[in-house]
Parts: sequence; C-alpha cells; structure tokens
Amino acid sequence: MSISETATAPAARRRIGWARYPYWFALLMLGVASVNGVMVWRALSTFPGETRQDGFDLSNRYDAVLAEAKQQDALGWNVKAQAQDGIVRVFLGHGGQPLADAAVTATAERPLGDPLPQKLTFAPVGGGWYQADVALPVAQWDVMLLLVEGGHKVHVTRRVIVTAK
Repeated sequence: MSISETATAPAARRRIGWARYPYWFALLMLGVASVNGVMVWRALSTFPGETRQDGFDLSNRYDAVLAEAKQQDALGWNVKAQAQDGIVRVFLGHGGQPLADAAVTATAERPLGDPLPQKLTFAPVGGGWYQADVALPVAQWDVMLLLVEGGHKVHVTRRVIVTAK
C-alpha cells in the first residue's frame, strides 16, 4: 500500500459520512414536523372557545371577583347541569339536601363559532331539580346560571351537550 492510498482512506470515510447528510436532515425535519403536528392538534382539540371582550375590566376588579368566588364556595352549593332532548335540567343541593326554593335563570351560549345566546328560565320539578322553559338546538352549550336562594346569589357556568334524539 502506498502513501497516497493511505492518505485518501480517511478522506473517503469523510465523504461517506457526508453522503448520509441529506437522509439525516430529512429525518430531523420529519421529527420536527411530527412534533409540531401533535402540538397543533392538541391546541385545537383543547381550545375552550372564544375569549371575552371584558378581560381588561375583569382584571381591574379581580380582587372583587376572587372575593365573590370565595363567598360562593363558602355556601357549599352543589350544582349539576344536564340536557335531555334539548331541555336543560339543573340540580341544586346543599349538604346532601336539595334546594327547593331557588330562583334559577341562565344564558346559554355556544363556546365556539356564533354564540347564539339563549335566555333560559327554570321552574322547579321536584327533588332539587329545575327545568328550563326552552329547548336548545343540538350543540355544546355553556350555561351561565344565576342562582338566588335565601338572599344568596351564586353565578356558575356548566357545559352541557345537546345531542340528537
């Protein structure tokens, strides 16, 4: 083996390493695209809806919002909402007992797209359950409830899903 042959052997190995560079680059870009695709899918599948326009005003009175939330939590009310055949039903309870004398009103809005706000008034149907006066169309709805009982007011939001029969 001559000196010129041994000198070209490392150069040949370097060329072979660089020959694989496009494959490694393509594999790396595929990995980046895959991670980005998963992140986009997660962001879109968990997006809660549109933001409200009153965020600045809400932040200016955030201490009052926290105090109101603490006061509502101290009441210990249990609020459940469900929809059956488009009719929203709400259960109100306190300490395991149903609340039978509450005044319940609500506004229902779709969380995505056109909100299509619907005003709902509820009537008691017994056992702590209250039923809305209007049926909602098939969609997801955020039901923003105002509950008044015994001089206490509680604002809660519950999501219900109205499905086809």
